[in-house]
Amino acid sequence: MDDYKPMVLRMITGEDVISDTIHLNEAGNSRYLISNPLKIVYLPIKKGSHLSISLMQWMFSRISDNQDFEIKEHNILTTTEPSDSLLEYYYKTVEYFLELRAEQKRSANYAQSEE
Repeated sequence: MDDYKPMVLRMITGEDVISDTIHLNEAGNSRYLISNPLKIVYLPIKKGSHLSISLMQWMFSRISDNQDFEIKEHNILTTTEPSDSLLEYYYKTVEYFLELRAEQKRSANYAQSEE
């Protein structure tokens, strides 16, 4: 992904999303192109006041095979670069979902060939 860079986006909905991102501003049309976005889910840990982080698909692949989206800038409150540990977790999770999607397609193709 040549011009994409990993970013964390805080949406106006309150969601935090990590994705490979390009910011475009053409003729006053400011927007972000995001690829393989994952929603950051914060989970409380019982002991202490710490939070655990989990990642889930922002748009489930059963809804859309395409995992590239355009977000208008006014839908984003702020952006930042992810920490190294979050970035490593992001890429491992993206790889997992890509493998899962490929397996689902193989299973669907096999089921269709059986008919």
